[in-house]
Amino acid sequence: MMFHKNKTEYYSLNRINKTNSLYNLIIGQRSNGKTYACLKQSLDEYVKTGKLTVYIRRYAESLTPKNIKDLFNPFTTTFGNAYIEKITNGEFNHVFYRSNTFYLAYYDSEKDDYTKKADFGFCYTSAINTWENCKGADKGIFKYIIFDEFM
Repeated sequence: MMFHKNKTEYYSLNRINKTNSLYNLIIGQRSNGKTYACLKQSLDEYVKTGKLTVYIRRYAESLTPKNIKDLFNPFTTTFGNAYIEKITNGEFNHVFYRSNTFYLAYYDSEKDDYTKKADFGFCYTSAINTWENCKGADKGIFKYIIFDEFM
């Protein structure tokens, strides 16, 4: 097991990705960008290869639209750094959340509405406390499984 002792401003996945491990456990200080780094890597992978991500929390209450809809906001034109717009060559600039799934979309701020929405989601959500009731939810097609706030 490797511990990163140097405090950095933002978390980077560079060192942990070099291990080529099947599973990685990231523990560190609060609010240094661990989730951001994982979500960014999953976005890059989806745009490049179409491979999906599942985002898991302990309790279903944390995955209600009110609580989770803003998860990808740091990557959007409206709230963040326009990262989605850059990696999709302007096709999408935003993310919307519906039925436990995140979709890429194009949000027109002048119209205050989405003018384009992807047909398929790129990131699905699930909760540990409801997994037994989710028969068929394991699609077997996820590149990344992000289990956030597991402690």
